[in-house]
Amino acid sequence: MRVVLNELKQNDLFFIDSRTIGSSVAFSEARKMGLETATRNIFLDNEANVAYIRKQIRKMVTLAGKNQEIIAICHPHAETLEAFRLEQGWLEQQSVDFVSASDLVHTY
Repeated sequence: MRVVLNELKQNDLFFIDSRTIGSSVAFSEARKMGLETATRNIFLDNEANVAYIRKQIRKMVTLAGKNQEIIAICHPHAETLEAFRLEQGWLEQQSVDFVSASDLVHTY
């Protein structure tokens, strides 16, 4: 992992730990190296099911309301895109700002 993190740092890039496994040490390693880094707060489509993803999108908005800033990750699967299409009007009503991940990474 250090090889990858070193490459990111040398190229002025950042790292987001998806935390797909609970024992991930990548975030802490990136911090130690002074790399801009963050972790995801919610995984939207760990189930490829439109109804499930729609619930996760709404959960994302709830989390954002509590935390101000969150990082949500997902895949460009058809089900994910469909869920966002179906939730588009609701998301617009919630005044949610979608920003680039680079806006939410920090150096520690």
